[in-house]
Amino acid sequence: MVNRYAGWDATGLDYIKVNGSAWSTTGTAGVSIDEDRNWPCRWWTLEQKNLVHILNQLQFEGAFIWIFDEASSGVEARVVYKKLTYSASDHTLDGNNLANIDVSMTPFSEIVTTRKANYQRHPADEKRYLAQNSKVNANLADYNLDALENIVEHNLDFLTATADVDEHLTYYDSITGEPKVLVQADLLKPSDWTMQVGDSVQFQNMPYEPYGRTFESPIYFMCVRTVPSPTKFTAYFREVYEA
Repeated sequence: MVNRYAGWDATGLDYIKVNGSAWSTTGTAGVSIDEDRNWPCRWWTLEQKNLVHILNQLQFEGAFIWIFDEASSGVEARVVYKKLTYSASDHTLDGNNLANIDVSMTPFSEIVTTRKANYQRHPADEKRYLAQNSKVNANLADYNLDALENIVEHNLDFLTATADVDEHLTYYDSITGEPKVLVQADLLKPSDWTMQVGDSVQFQNMPYEPYGRTFESPIYFMCVRTVPSPTKFTAYFREVYEA
Protein backbone atom coordinates (compact mmCIF):
# COMPACT_ATOMS: atom_id res chain seq x y z
CA MET A 1 0.00 0.00 0.00
CA VAL A 2 2.77 2.45 0.87
CA ASN A 3 4.39 1.58 -2.45
CA ARG A 4 1.35 1.74 -4.68
CA TYR A 5 -0.50 4.63 -3.07
CA ALA A 6 2.21 6.60 -1.24
CA GLY A 7 5.15 6.09 -3.63
CA TRP A 8 7.54 4.56 -1.09
CA ASP A 9 9.45 1.31 -1.45
CA ALA A 10 12.34 -0.14 0.53
CA THR A 11 15.66 -0.86 -1.15
CA GLY A 12 15.31 -4.38 0.26
CA LEU A 13 13.74 -6.21 3.18
CA ASP A 14 16.85 -5.95 5.33
CA TYR A 15 16.79 -2.17 4.96
CA ILE A 16 13.76 -2.46 7.27
CA LYS A 17 14.82 -3.35 10.80
CA VAL A 18 12.53 -5.44 13.00
CA ASN A 19 13.08 -4.81 16.71
CA GLY A 20 16.56 -3.59 15.76
CA SER A 21 17.57 -6.61 13.67
CA ALA A 22 17.46 -7.52 10.00
CA TRP A 23 14.06 -8.55 8.67
CA SER A 24 15.33 -11.94 7.48
CA THR A 25 16.79 -13.00 10.83
CA THR A 26 14.52 -11.54 13.48
CA GLY A 27 11.60 -13.00 15.37
CA THR A 28 10.53 -14.21 18.79
CA ALA A 29 12.90 -17.19 18.73
CA GLY A 30 15.39 -15.84 16.23
CA VAL A 31 13.30 -16.86 13.23
CA SER A 32 12.10 -14.59 10.46
CA ILE A 33 9.31 -12.14 11.23
CA ASP A 34 7.45 -13.84 8.37
CA GLU A 35 7.15 -16.82 10.72
CA ASP A 36 6.64 -14.76 13.86
CA ARG A 37 3.75 -12.87 12.26
CA ASN A 38 2.47 -15.50 9.84
CA TRP A 39 -1.09 -14.19 9.95
CA PRO A 40 -2.78 -14.32 6.51
CA CYS A 41 -5.00 -11.33 5.77
CA ARG A 42 -7.99 -10.69 3.55
CA TRP A 43 -9.25 -7.19 2.87
CA TRP A 44 -11.27 -5.32 0.28
CA THR A 45 -13.08 -2.04 -0.16
CA LEU A 46 -15.68 -0.81 -2.62
CA GLU A 47 -15.16 2.88 -1.92
CA GLN A 48 -12.37 5.37 -1.40
CA LYS A 49 -10.85 5.29 2.08
CA ASN A 50 -8.15 7.23 3.88
CA LEU A 51 -4.80 5.47 3.46
CA VAL A 52 -3.53 6.47 6.91
CA HIS A 53 -6.65 5.00 8.52
CA ILE A 54 -6.14 1.70 6.67
CA LEU A 55 -2.44 1.50 7.55
CA ASN A 56 -3.20 2.23 11.22
CA GLN A 57 -5.81 -0.53 11.23
CA LEU A 58 -3.32 -2.92 9.64
CA GLN A 59 -0.75 -2.07 12.32
CA PHE A 60 -3.28 -2.65 15.08
CA GLU A 61 -4.40 -6.02 13.71
CA GLY A 62 -0.84 -7.10 12.96
CA ALA A 63 0.23 -6.05 16.48
CA PHE A 64 3.17 -3.87 15.43
CA ILE A 65 4.08 -0.27 14.71
CA TRP A 66 5.88 1.05 11.63
CA ILE A 67 8.34 3.95 11.82
CA PHE A 68 10.18 5.59 8.95
CA ASP A 69 13.83 5.99 9.91
CA GLU A 70 16.18 8.74 8.77
CA ALA A 71 18.51 8.59 11.78
CA SER A 72 20.44 5.40 11.03
CA SER A 73 22.63 4.81 8.02
CA GLY A 74 21.26 2.01 5.85
CA VAL A 75 17.96 1.78 7.75
CA GLU A 76 14.90 3.06 5.92
CA ALA A 77 12.12 1.96 8.27
CA ARG A 78 11.55 0.04 11.48
CA VAL A 79 8.95 -2.49 12.56
CA VAL A 80 8.49 -2.65 16.33
CA TYR A 81 6.49 -5.04 18.47
CA LYS A 82 6.66 -6.64 21.90
CA LYS A 83 8.33 -10.04 21.75
CA LEU A 84 7.00 -13.03 23.68
CA THR A 85 10.20 -13.31 25.72
CA TYR A 86 13.38 -11.30 26.27
CA SER A 87 16.78 -12.62 27.29
CA ALA A 88 18.87 -9.54 26.47
CA SER A 89 18.27 -5.84 25.97
CA ASP A 90 19.51 -3.23 23.50
CA HIS A 91 20.48 -0.87 26.33
CA THR A 92 21.25 -1.11 30.04
CA LEU A 93 20.78 2.25 31.74
CA ASP A 94 22.61 3.03 34.98
CA GLY A 95 20.62 5.02 37.52
CA ASN A 96 23.75 7.02 38.29
CA ASN A 97 23.58 8.40 34.74
CA LEU A 98 19.91 9.41 34.93
CA ALA A 99 18.20 12.54 36.24
CA ASN A 100 14.62 13.54 36.97
CA ILE A 101 13.57 9.91 37.29
CA ASP A 102 9.83 9.40 37.50
CA VAL A 103 8.38 5.91 38.09
CA SER A 104 4.65 5.26 37.88
CA MET A 105 2.13 2.58 36.99
CA THR A 106 -0.48 2.48 34.26
CA PRO A 107 -3.80 3.52 35.83
CA PHE A 108 -6.47 0.94 36.61
CA SER A 109 -8.80 2.72 34.21
CA GLU A 110 -6.55 1.58 31.33
CA ILE A 111 -6.57 -2.11 32.31
CA VAL A 112 -8.57 -4.20 29.84
CA THR A 113 -10.15 -7.13 31.67
CA THR A 114 -11.84 -8.65 28.63
CA ARG A 115 -10.95 -8.00 25.00
CA LYS A 116 -13.36 -9.06 22.28
CA ALA A 117 -12.60 -9.26 18.57
CA ASN A 118 -15.17 -9.44 15.80
CA TYR A 119 -13.66 -10.93 12.64
CA GLN A 120 -14.44 -12.60 9.30
CA ARG A 121 -16.11 -9.54 7.82
CA HIS A 122 -19.24 -10.36 5.83
CA PRO A 123 -18.52 -10.14 2.07
CA ALA A 124 -21.79 -8.35 1.30
CA ASP A 125 -22.22 -6.23 4.44
CA GLU A 126 -19.07 -4.57 5.80
CA LYS A 127 -20.79 -3.79 9.10
CA ARG A 128 -21.37 -7.48 9.90
CA TYR A 129 -18.83 -9.97 11.21
CA LEU A 130 -19.35 -13.71 11.18
CA ALA A 131 -17.25 -14.67 14.24
CA GLN A 132 -16.14 -13.34 17.61
CA ASN A 133 -13.33 -14.41 19.95
CA SER A 134 -12.55 -13.02 23.39
CA LYS A 135 -9.71 -13.05 25.91
CA VAL A 136 -10.19 -12.61 29.66
CA ASN A 137 -7.09 -11.76 31.70
CA ALA A 138 -6.18 -14.66 33.99
CA ASN A 139 -5.05 -12.56 36.97
CA LEU A 140 -7.97 -10.22 37.53
CA ALA A 141 -8.54 -11.44 41.08
CA ASP A 142 -5.09 -10.11 42.03
CA TYR A 143 -6.38 -6.59 41.38
CA ASN A 144 -9.94 -7.08 42.64
CA LEU A 145 -11.31 -6.64 39.13
CA ASP A 146 -14.29 -8.38 37.58
CA ALA A 147 -14.41 -9.69 34.02
CA LEU A 148 -17.40 -7.42 33.35
CA GLU A 149 -15.30 -4.30 34.02
CA ASN A 150 -13.30 -2.47 31.35
CA ILE A 151 -14.40 -4.60 28.40
CA VAL A 152 -13.04 -3.55 25.00
CA GLU A 153 -14.46 -4.70 21.67
CA HIS A 154 -12.80 -4.28 18.26
CA ASN A 155 -13.65 -5.10 14.67
CA LEU A 156 -10.88 -6.83 12.73
CA ASP A 157 -11.06 -6.22 8.99
CA PHE A 158 -7.88 -8.04 7.93
CA LEU A 159 -7.47 -11.12 10.12
CA THR A 160 -9.66 -14.11 9.29
CA ALA A 161 -8.18 -17.23 10.98
CA THR A 162 -9.35 -18.05 14.51
CA ALA A 163 -5.87 -19.07 15.70
CA ASP A 164 -4.41 -15.77 14.47
CA VAL A 165 -7.15 -13.78 16.20
CA ASP A 166 -6.38 -15.68 19.42
CA GLU A 167 -2.70 -14.68 19.12
CA HIS A 168 -3.76 -11.08 18.45
CA LEU A 169 -5.89 -11.05 21.62
CA THR A 170 -3.15 -12.66 23.71
CA TYR A 171 -0.64 -10.08 22.48
CA TYR A 172 -2.76 -7.12 23.59
CA ASP A 173 -3.73 -8.83 26.84
CA SER A 174 -0.01 -9.02 27.70
CA ILE A 175 0.21 -5.25 27.25
CA THR A 176 -3.02 -3.96 28.79
CA GLY A 177 -4.37 -6.83 30.90
CA GLU A 178 -2.46 -5.84 34.07
CA PRO A 179 -0.78 -2.72 35.50
CA LYS A 180 2.63 -2.00 33.95
CA VAL A 181 5.58 0.03 35.23
CA LEU A 182 6.30 3.31 33.44
CA VAL A 183 9.61 5.16 33.68
CA GLN A 184 10.57 8.64 32.51
CA ALA A 185 14.12 9.95 32.85
CA ASP A 186 16.71 12.32 31.44
CA LEU A 187 19.68 10.41 30.02
CA LEU A 188 22.88 12.18 31.06
CA LYS A 189 25.35 9.95 29.23
CA PRO A 190 25.69 11.02 25.57
CA SER A 191 26.47 7.45 24.45
CA ASP A 192 22.90 6.53 25.52
CA TRP A 193 21.43 9.14 23.19
CA THR A 194 21.46 6.69 20.28
CA MET A 195 18.35 5.08 21.76
CA GLN A 196 15.33 4.88 19.50
CA VAL A 197 11.65 4.09 19.93
CA GLY A 198 11.21 0.32 20.07
CA ASP A 199 14.59 -0.43 21.69
CA SER A 200 14.53 -2.79 24.69
CA VAL A 201 15.95 -1.46 27.95
CA GLN A 202 16.95 -2.67 31.41
CA PHE A 203 17.88 -0.56 34.46
CA GLN A 204 20.53 -1.01 37.12
CA ASN A 205 21.58 0.96 40.23
CA MET A 206 18.20 2.68 40.44
CA PRO A 207 17.63 4.84 43.56
CA TYR A 208 14.42 2.98 44.48
CA GLU A 209 12.39 -0.03 43.39
CA PRO A 210 9.01 0.12 41.65
CA TYR A 211 6.02 -0.81 43.79
CA GLY A 212 7.51 -3.71 45.70
CA ARG A 213 9.27 -5.15 42.67
CA THR A 214 12.88 -4.90 41.60
CA PHE A 215 14.26 -3.41 38.41
CA GLU A 216 16.85 -6.16 38.23
CA SER A 217 14.34 -9.06 38.41
CA PRO A 218 14.85 -8.39 35.58
CA ILE A 219 12.08 -6.24 34.18
CA TYR A 220 12.46 -5.42 30.50
CA PHE A 221 11.17 -2.12 29.16
CA MET A 222 10.56 -0.72 25.70
CA CYS A 223 11.42 2.84 24.79
CA VAL A 224 8.13 4.34 23.65
CA ARG A 225 9.09 8.01 23.21
CA THR A 226 12.20 10.16 23.01
CA VAL A 227 12.51 13.94 23.39
CA PRO A 228 16.02 15.07 22.40
CA SER A 229 17.23 18.63 22.94
CA PRO A 230 20.60 20.40 22.72
CA THR A 231 21.31 19.87 26.44
CA LYS A 232 19.53 16.65 27.41
CA PHE A 233 17.78 13.55 26.13
CA THR A 234 14.50 12.57 27.77
CA ALA A 235 13.11 9.10 27.22
CA TYR A 236 9.93 7.30 28.23
CA PHE A 237 9.75 3.56 28.89
CA ARG A 238 7.01 0.99 29.38
CA GLU A 239 7.32 -2.46 30.94
CA VAL A 240 7.02 -5.26 28.38
CA TYR A 241 8.34 -8.40 30.11
CA GLU A 242 9.46 -9.74 33.47
CA ALA A 243 11.78 -12.75 33.52
